Amino acid sequence: MFQNLRICGFQQAEINFSLSPWKERLQLHKGDFSVFESTQKFDLIVSNPPYFSNSSLSTDASRNIARHNITLSLEKLIERAMQLLQPLGKLCFIYPFENLEEVKSSNQKMHLSIKRLTLVKPNASKSPKRILVEITKESSDKPLENELMIEERPNKFSQEYITLTKDFYLKF
Repeated sequence: MFQNLRICGFQQAEINFSLSPWKERLQLHKGDFSVFESTQKFDLIVSNPPYFSNSSLSTDASRNIARHNITLSLEKLIERAMQLLQPLGKLCFIYPFENLEEVKSSNQKMHLSIKRLTLVKPNASKSPKRILVEITKESSDKPLENELMIEERPNKFSQEYITLTKDFYLKF
């Protein structure tokens, strides 16, 4: 019955927020982050930013904006987030592992610190594909680093991954 139902990211976020036990404390904003204005400062900004670059574009312009960094670069994301965060606020985002040096360089240039860094690996035999990054204005010598392995073997999710995602996936 629902197989043709397509929900955009913002609609899914609205549903998730409405079901959250913290819904009174959460705020969801739709729009261009690079020009978002607020008199309020935030404790946490979480982003799944567009990060594809130099790759084939779709014929769907909105899909390109959502997936490719043509309108929101990493530096612009970090810069804008820091303007909107409390002094002890955090920016958390996912990014391709291959761009880790770009993330480190951008933070160094802006005098920010990577507080936590998780390398996300598809399985034990493969290199990391994504990174989960937590950035703060606080100075930090060395980030807390760890790994998250998604599968122990094909079609067998790791216990750590199941524990992390079980509240979001019906199959767990």
